[in-house]
Amino acid sequence: MTSSSGASRRQVLAVAAAAATAPLLAGAPAEAKPKQPKTWDLTILGTSDTHGNVYNWDYYKDAEFDDSKHNDVGVAKLATLVNQIRAERKGRATLVLDAGDTIQGTPLATYYAKQEPITSTGQTHPMASAMNILKYDAVTLGNHEFNYGLPLLATWIEQLGFPALAANALNARTGKPAFLPYVIKEVKLGGHGAPKLRVGILGLTNPGVAIWDKGNVEGRLVFADMVATAAKWVPEMRRRGADLVVISAHGGDSGTSSYGPELPNENPTALIAEQVPGIDAILFGHAHNEVPEKFVTNLTTGERVLTSEPSKWGQRLTRMDFTLAREKGRWTVTAKSATTPTPTPWSRTRRCSRPYAASTPRPSSTSTGSSPGPAWSCPPPSRGTRTRRSWTSSTTSRPRWSPRPSPAASTRACRCCPSPPRSAAPRCSRRATCASATWRASTCTTTRWRR
Repeated sequence: MTSSSGASRRQVLAVAAAAATAPLLAGAPAEAKPKQPKTWDLTILGTSDTHGNVYNWDYYKDAEFDDSKHNDVGVAKLATLVNQIRAERKGRATLVLDAGDTIQGTPLATYYAKQEPITSTGQTHPMASAMNILKYDAVTLGNHEFNYGLPLLATWIEQLGFPALAANALNARTGKPAFLPYVIKEVKLGGHGAPKLRVGILGLTNPGVAIWDKGNVEGRLVFADMVATAAKWVPEMRRRGADLVVISAHGGDSGTSSYGPELPNENPTALIAEQVPGIDAILFGHAHNEVPEKFVTNLTTGERVLTSEPSKWGQRLTRMDFTLAREKGRWTVTAKSATTPTPTPWSRTRRCSRPYAASTPRPSSTSTGSSPGPAWSCPPPSRGTRTRRSWTSSTTSRPRWSPRPSPAASTRACRCCPSPPRSAAPRCSRRATCASATWRASTCTTTRWRR
């Protein structure tokens, strides 16, 4: 039957049903977007191959260090950059690591190892003092740490306020690690209520020590393959709760060795990244190259491992930045990158216009080495028109260094503070005298103390 308008009953019912459901369809909510997880960040700063360079100083020329590229050197220079990054990241986690070759390489380091060894004097090694001030979180032993024998190395390690790592240096008799293999640090990723992250740091030293320092380690230590050692310890660190695994390795990334096949690979960093699953990043050294950022794909997992090398002598600082998210109780790295910023250079033009004792730490066991290491003094006067650099730090100063007097003569030595009586004070070089208990502006141009 049809209506008077010619429409069938079926058509009328279909139109009515459509009209009834239209409001329901119009009111249906759009498909909700998945909620993005909250992210957190972590920064790891790294040094390597500082080689006894506490200061920006060339001891052989007795002058401020400078090269054709106008690089500066020294942990004191790095301190400005490290403190700047920490200040920028205040309230957020920042770790500082070193990849080895620390206590050898300058006359300053040699003096505390040979002339007045820390094993005999009880003095704190300048590199230990400087690194303690910077509050390093861990250091890996480099091959040059073994140059002066195991007793001196043990003494230096005792002076550190943080762990020294070398997982592949094994006791020759027991086959067990002779040094701490790794450390897991729990860091807070922000302010109040922020979650904590467990960062595993594995240290690997260079197998070449077995031949380069044979006289010091033969029969006492053996050095295992760095790749095999990483494959052993990385899963163990993960099992013990490490959310992020970083390796600090004293070996380059070329995959080659300067010695024959009788020892494990000297420069296996890229091989470690390729062959050992579970590694997030590798700070490496030994080759003295600047590698700001290099990714190596792990052959097992397909994950990209971040690697970086900060040149040598404190000329560069590796900065690794990680972005992390926590889902279902597990941390994942959503982004990572690395750079090698340069410490801000010294001024070559600023003159000392006030007593440095008021603004600069003096040598002591709690600053950058006990007297007599390098004595603190002011930067030298301007040299001609060399004005390319700008002064950035009043907390570090130019070193002046001369051998320490014998214990019998120590009371007659020129000291910054306190000074001996004027009648008992020996003559100091140039315009400096020992008459004052503090530095005076008129005596800031001294270049070295004499007995």
